[in-house]
Amino acid sequence: MRNPIGIGDASEYDTNQYTDWNTARRSGCEFGIIRATTTGAWANGKPTIRQDNSFAMNCERMLQAGVKRMSYAWFDPRYKVCNPVDQAMFFLQTIDKYGGAGELGPMIDIEDAPAAGIYSFIGVGTCIKLFLDAIELKLHKKPRIYTNLSYVSAYLFNSQVKETWLNDYGLVIANWGVAAPWVPQPWAPTGWDCWQYRADAPGKYYGFYHPLGIQYNAPNICLAVWNGTLPV
Repeated sequence: MRNPIGIGDASEYDTNQYTDWNTARRSGCEFGIIRATTTGAWANGKPTIRQDNSFAMNCERMLQAGVKRMSYAWFDPRYKVCNPVDQAMFFLQTIDKYGGAGELGPMIDIEDAPAAGIYSFIGVGTCIKLFLDAIELKLHKKPRIYTNLSYVSAYLFNSQVKETWLNDYGLVIANWGVAAPWVPQPWAPTGWDCWQYRADAPGKYYGFYHPLGIQYNAPNICLAVWNGTLPV
């Protein structure tokens, strides 16, 4: 199928930890982007890199439902206290427990800005590249990059810094409420693999529910569309 849709983000935060992937599949979703790792509480002056609480369940249920998976690491840009290679190694260890990154491969989420007043944009790209290189060295596959136009313009590709290597990586672009994605340099204008095009889809319709059957308002969720056909 050309230009299939999928769940644009599933994690403990976005889904209340429970997603019925069979319902998502019946509602037309052929793929899902799910969070594998993130950072949380601090210990000894450093953020703790940890597995997303819903990752194992999502992996199992997506496989059962026949929904293709792309697993991602939320990248912590506070590189002075959270080493990018350490983040990559933990991500690799996590996905290895569940059959790898999935049919659509790994992804890095780089949307959070470096801590204001502590980190300049100079050097952010270098740390992101360290993460990407560590993943590729192990998996022999380039991760895709999830980001948005404003982040790239602020930190990675502007009049003062041009991370031209970005174009070597597939782009998952977040851009809601527009007819076509606003694609940043150096991918512009059409070099994207996947577009997270809305964040207001009705969660209940796509299988988001409370585990105990308690009535609650299912969250609005993100949907994405693939550019072309899904990789085999």
